[in-house]
Amino acid sequence: MERYKDFFFKFVIIYYWLLNYFIGGSDNEIERFSPMYFMFTLPIVLYIVVNSQYIFTRGYNKKNLPLVFLVLFTSVVSVLRFDLSTFISVNLLLLTIVVIINSKVTIPFSFINKLFLFSVFGSIISYHLGVNEYGYFPKFGSVDLMIYGDVGWRISLFPLLPESAMFSLIVIINNFFYNKNKISRLFYFLLAGYFLVFGGLRTSIILFAFFVLFILCTRFFKFGYRAFYINFNSTLIVLFILALSFQTIILYFNQFDNEFVNQLLFKSSQGISSKEQLYNTISRVWIWEKHIDIFMTNPLFGVGTYEFQDYVIDSNLAYQKTTGSESFFTNLLARIGVSAFLLFSFLYKAQRAALLDKNKLVYFLVLILSVIVISYGSFFVPYNFLFLLYIGLLNIKLK
Repeated sequence: MERYKDFFFKFVIIYYWLLNYFIGGSDNEIERFSPMYFMFTLPIVLYIVVNSQYIFTRGYNKKNLPLVFLVLFTSVVSVLRFDLSTFISVNLLLLTIVVIINSKVTIPFSFINKLFLFSVFGSIISYHLGVNEYGYFPKFGSVDLMIYGDVGWRISLFPLLPESAMFSLIVIINNFFYNKNKISRLFYFLLAGYFLVFGGLRTSIILFAFFVLFILCTRFFKFGYRAFYINFNSTLIVLFILALSFQTIILYFNQFDNEFVNQLLFKSSQGISSKEQLYNTISRVWIWEKHIDIFMTNPLFGVGTYEFQDYVIDSNLAYQKTTGSESFFTNLLARIGVSAFLLFSFLYKAQRAALLDKNKLVYFLVLILSVIVISYGSFFVPYNFLFLLYIGLLNIKLK
């Protein structure tokens, strides 16, 4: 079993990668205990069961200690509340991370590149089959379902755009550190960069800018366990949050009379001129505020499983377009209370280990995961191939 663990893990990733094409773009919410629900959850449950030896004993990693505490806390509170939904969803995610880290599964960079190339072919096929409505060429009949307004230049590898942009980002980073063939590396840089830029996902573009900044810093400051890099990621995370939160700064950028820039920043060729329009284009800020309000009703234990509309009534467009699940961490905070911060404790321990090992790839992965945890909820789930890929890469060792 030990020697096949990498194979089984890659098999699970490929399964969810395929599933992403067939039903990943569905607008309909998956009903609990429906056939589609089991298509998503059953394989990862089986993966955890088969690898249950790694949860608390074999290959135990101290980085996982915060997650183990969070599993125990969530389990006790959920049982006392008779909250089956929170018990299943939160623990399934946490145990998936624990199993992946403890089992030390590895993902070769060649596997990621091959999966990316298949994704490019998949984008062409799925578009012509009518599954992927974004397309693979800008302005070629693309209908953007993720935004409010017409931004037809966006393209995507998958039916859902965030997965495409974030996958393209990790392909670029992966080849930067691993691919020693200059021609091959340039090829992946250009192809992944094409889907990254024309995907138009602001978060992925910001993260790419952070990556360039990080690499430049390593040229001037020796990378390792030192104060500069201990605080580097947290500083960028704060800057990311502030950039989305400071309304006056965002409104200032709207003064630029450039249609492409307005579409990229505000998802509208006309830009924005009011706070309400701002919330409609950067709904994460509005969702954060509402989640914090829900969290404050019971900061210690959270409110458990809840319906967003039961706590929030608003007339703006952001409210009409959301279920409140788009921001993972603040949603978790509202659901289980302050114990949700243990997730960041895990990420901090992963960062510390990367600094001690002088592993630049894993170090920057921690930043990406932190931003994803704060900004997204759609693919930070155990039954998503990109989630599994990112967590699996935390085990990688640079040679």
